[in-house]
Amino acid sequence: MDAFIQEVKTTKKVQNNIHKFESLSLNENKNRSRSNSNSKPRKPVVEIDTNNEPLPLLTAVSTKSTKKNDDSAVKTREPRQDRLKTTARQHERKDSAIFIQKDYLKQAAPPSLADDAREILKSQPGIEDIEAVLAYIQYGIEGQHEFNIKVTGPKSSLLVRALVTTTLPDLWPNLASSKIGGSTKQMRKTLLEALFSVTGLEALLEQIRMLTRPEARPSPDNLNVYVDFLGHLLHKSDTVSRLLNDSTHLYEKDVHRRLFWQSIVSLLAGSKVLSTTAAIPNIIAQTGSDLKVPEWLLQGQGYSAWLASNIIKTAIELSPQDASSWSVLVQLFKRGLSLGYKDAFVTKVYTSLLLGPIALWSPLHQLIRNLPTHDQKVVFNCILNDLVRTHAMKSQHLASNTVDVPTMRTIAGVAGLVYGLTSHNEYLLECAIDWVSSAGGAPSRSSSMRRALIVVLAQSQGKLEVILERTLTTFSDKLQIQHAATTQQEHLAQTILLVIGYLNRQNRITLKQDPIPTLVMRSVSNRLASSVPQTRLLGMIVGVGMSRCVDEPDKVMDFHVEEMETAEVKEMLGLVDVEDQIGELEGLKHLPHSLTTDNRALQKRKSTSLKPSNTKKLQATSKIMTIEEVSSSSDDEDDLVPYQKRLDDPEDSDEDPTLVNRDKPRPPIYIVDLIKQLQSPSDKLDIISLALETAASLIRRKAGFGTELFDNIYNLASALINLQDGMSKHEHQQQRLDALVACMVAQPVEMGKYLTSTYFEGEFSLSQRSTLLVAIGLGAREVAGFRDAKAAQAQAEETDNFPSRRLPPHLQLNAIPGGQETKPQKLVGTSNPIAMLTNTATQDTIHPMAVAAAESQSGPEILKVTRTSSRLTLNRDKTSQQRKKNTPSNIHTILANNIYIRLASPLAAILSYTSTSTGSSISTLMLHSSTLTLHLQTLTLLLHTLGPTGLSTPSIYASIIHETLTLLTALHQHRVALDGIVLPAMLGLFLALIDITAEIGVTAQERLLADPFGLVVSELVKWVSGLDGSGRAPPPMKDGDGRGGEGVAWVVLAAGIQVRWYEMGRKFQGRILGLTMDD
Repeated sequence: MDAFIQEVKTTKKVQNNIHKFESLSLNENKNRSRSNSNSKPRKPVVEIDTNNEPLPLLTAVSTKSTKKNDDSAVKTREPRQDRLKTTARQHERKDSAIFIQKDYLKQAAPPSLADDAREILKSQPGIEDIEAVLAYIQYGIEGQHEFNIKVTGPKSSLLVRALVTTTLPDLWPNLASSKIGGSTKQMRKTLLEALFSVTGLEALLEQIRMLTRPEARPSPDNLNVYVDFLGHLLHKSDTVSRLLNDSTHLYEKDVHRRLFWQSIVSLLAGSKVLSTTAAIPNIIAQTGSDLKVPEWLLQGQGYSAWLASNIIKTAIELSPQDASSWSVLVQLFKRGLSLGYKDAFVTKVYTSLLLGPIALWSPLHQLIRNLPTHDQKVVFNCILNDLVRTHAMKSQHLASNTVDVPTMRTIAGVAGLVYGLTSHNEYLLECAIDWVSSAGGAPSRSSSMRRALIVVLAQSQGKLEVILERTLTTFSDKLQIQHAATTQQEHLAQTILLVIGYLNRQNRITLKQDPIPTLVMRSVSNRLASSVPQTRLLGMIVGVGMSRCVDEPDKVMDFHVEEMETAEVKEMLGLVDVEDQIGELEGLKHLPHSLTTDNRALQKRKSTSLKPSNTKKLQATSKIMTIEEVSSSSDDEDDLVPYQKRLDDPEDSDEDPTLVNRDKPRPPIYIVDLIKQLQSPSDKLDIISLALETAASLIRRKAGFGTELFDNIYNLASALINLQDGMSKHEHQQQRLDALVACMVAQPVEMGKYLTSTYFEGEFSLSQRSTLLVAIGLGAREVAGFRDAKAAQAQAEETDNFPSRRLPPHLQLNAIPGGQETKPQKLVGTSNPIAMLTNTATQDTIHPMAVAAAESQSGPEILKVTRTSSRLTLNRDKTSQQRKKNTPSNIHTILANNIYIRLASPLAAILSYTSTSTGSSISTLMLHSSTLTLHLQTLTLLLHTLGPTGLSTPSIYASIIHETLTLLTALHQHRVALDGIVLPAMLGLFLALIDITAEIGVTAQERLLADPFGLVVSELVKWVSGLDGSGRAPPPMKDGDGRGGEGVAWVVLAAGIQVRWYEMGRKFQGRILGLTMDD
């Protein structure tokens, strides 16, 4: 009996120790992260007892007694769980009491208080506990106790992670509402302030990356919380300024400040934020959820503008004497240039600082001056390129001193801005000299920019002499004369004339000192020896301009040629007399007309939205009329002829006549009205549609008489090109194209120059650029008298409507919203009229060679009556004779000088420039494979349009052959030449050049085979022959979209080029050796 009682006592003692063990486990979980130095060493579980006696081993308990007490153990289990819950709640209240009562403000808080706060946040606390913990964090940020969550450290990192992973998803949906106040608003402010640190940003980005991984299951709710919180955290323009203040006040040592700022630069300007949010659109597409994502977090340009705004605000607030702050801010500015949107980034910085109400030069000088020299040049070039795009668009009208007052004010404003940038910065002056005297690429396209830079450099001693010597050295170089594009040579000539004029007014003796006279004479003599007329003309212009400045009036150089009497030559010679001034920046705060179309349309849209509608006016003034029916006999109406029943008008079918809109748009009858309708707001699409529908016919009617079209041709073309609203339909795009073609046909000289210069100098999308190219090609074709443009467009429409290219009717309604049949917009391909005409001309070139090859294997020539190639040539001659009756006499000069050369020469310059540098955003769009293919196809079509008759003139042929070979040489060295759709277009242009040269006659063939063109053509033919075995060429697909169609495979074109070239070479050798006497 005593043994049994002893066993029962032992069992009770075990149960008591189990209770203590479980309570101890709770305490251990709560205090696991506390420091061992501040807590007493815990005793092992074996040593703990109420009487401080060792606990007997559990194995000593009798199995028999345990079985007997099973029922009692089960009965006591539920009360034990209740006691455990009660103990846990008591423990939580005990731990949060110090936060609620704010004892840490009255006495020194224990170091483990931050760990206690983290544990409270992880244990699903109530709102009172969360508010108490956030108050503890806020007091720490304010410095009222030792722990600051913004200071990077282990405890702050763990607490931030708890806030981000546990508290933020549950709390932020309620705090994000704007209808909160009192303590709730304070909680939101504290939460935003607590996570406004390096640790907080990294934790947020990590959570977003985890939720946007491909293998992770997307959780739109949590993702929406984190992205929305990130937007609230960073959306203000004082983000960088606050972080800079934190780095100064939170860290005392420079090493810690440097590490903190490196983390900030990596986060904000190292594309971590942008690369993390870039995956969000994929999640939206997968889940179909409506995530509230700020646009500036998704778009690179918007994010670059946000970063630039933060840098601007911080730079304005900093003192010039604060060298350390400027140093770290320049690090952020430098890293922002590598985001991939440097043009938008730099443009936002300089326009906000300089073109605002007050020009703030000091912050901009501090930012640029502290950059490395390479980055200074990048910033300077970005500013100049933006000035060219926004303020120097119409460069073709700025080559004389007789320009309008707004243009002079713009040039003076650009000069004032450049002068402010380069003042007290010798390196930027050298960059300006390189920009002006450079012979290559896109930088030197704008005449107005060259004028502005030269007037700035004229203020510095000895800078103009350096520019003149450099440009004359390049201008007289024989290799430059032979291989440079005509556009580049024209830019050099304009720069030389401008500099000569300034030096003539400042110090005429400089023009007579060596080596200037020697370089001028060398330039003139080398260029007069050239076979290209444009090259010779530029040499004569420079020689005459120099002679007018240094020689007596009776000894001025005069070549007595008709080319020197044209308006263009007189305009270039007028550059010697140009004298610009450095003006104020006010002239830059008003954009040109072509760039303000969208802004004015937006203002109209805002103003018209405030006006009452016409329907309300009708309702206010309408009256109810009483209609009385008069009965009459039908016999009286026998002699009356009834009117024809009026067709029903859907717009007039409303029962209430006061609701019918009778203010319908009317078609324009004047060009000015057409321009106004094209510039209508986007909410008046019916007016824009009507204007596009009648534009082409109105332009063709007005082209026959009067000067209305000629006076408004540039504004009309600009309105058509910049038209954005209502262009989603294929019919509207076709109508705009027809209107541009009509403008091209009405004024081929003016519109040829305007459309080509606009294509290279304007900022347009791929669709707009393709429209410009197609309009140039089809317009030139129609001007030359060909009537196949409409047929090509109709054939393109039929290709689009072919059954294999359309969906079945029951799928068409489901695939396209609303059941509307819309046709896809294509840049290149067999459905493009330019591609259609080019492929047809290429096939006509290839077909005789294929027939001749087949005939050579079929039998002797004596048995053949008429060769197929002869019939093709006869038909081509008949077409050419018929076309001659309908074309003007100078059509070949118009097509060659005003369209072809202006379309080929700038492209060669851009290819040469981008092969050694990155290039601007405009050149990148122009070198897009689809746009470049269409560009080359347009040039090929222009070559076939000129034909052997047009190229038979030696001056035209020399200019065309020079520009084409320069373009092909620059293109075959570029990586884009081996693109699958670019290569066939390039080889098609090369084949057209060789084929037309062979058809012209012996003189043209000898010119192509002899120097300086012979070596260039031989190199290109050798490159073409090596494509098939190089392994770098694309697979032999047909041109266009690569899916077959009417194109010709590039291997066929390469074979045609080699056949034509070797055939021409054999004939040339035969004539040299006297073996053959004819062609």
